[in-house]
Amino acid sequence: MTETAKKWGAADRLAIAVPMIGLVALWFSFGVAHYLTLTENYLGNFGQNGNFALGSVWAFLVGVILLGAGSLIGRRLAYAAGEGRLAKSARGFTLIAVIVSLISGAIFGIATFLGNFSTWNYQQVDQLIRLANVYGPIVVDAGFLVALILFAFVLKGGAEDDE
Repeated sequence: MTETAKKWGAADRLAIAVPMIGLVALWFSFGVAHYLTLTENYLGNFGQNGNFALGSVWAFLVGVILLGAGSLIGRRLAYAAGEGRLAKSARGFTLIAVIVSLISGAIFGIATFLGNFSTWNYQQVDQLIRLANVYGPIVVDAGFLVALILFAFVLKGGAEDDE
């Protein structure tokens, strides 16, 4: 058992609860991102000309990262829980949570890339702002997805051998 499981309760129950907490964090950050999108559109309509960093893109990315982190922590707890029926169910649930996190991260990266083809047309935008709004979130998202794949499937962190 891990220290977290000893402190907060059974690891199999935590393994189911932590991805749900990540899902709630995703929902909350998407709400914040939509609010930021409204303010950015308001500023864009009143002469700001797009020369500001888009916080909404980063808020969407934070939500995807929180979902992935919650599913990864839940997966680690599920493997530390033992061999009970709830622990086996938690392993299956956290596998689905990791897959949903990977799919949502991939959709975020593709949507950010494709959505910026029409965003910067006919505007004189500083290249540093473009780097922060377009390429920064894509690189951070790709790095997070690679790390999530590695930590969830390759480096399981247990004592089991796959030989």
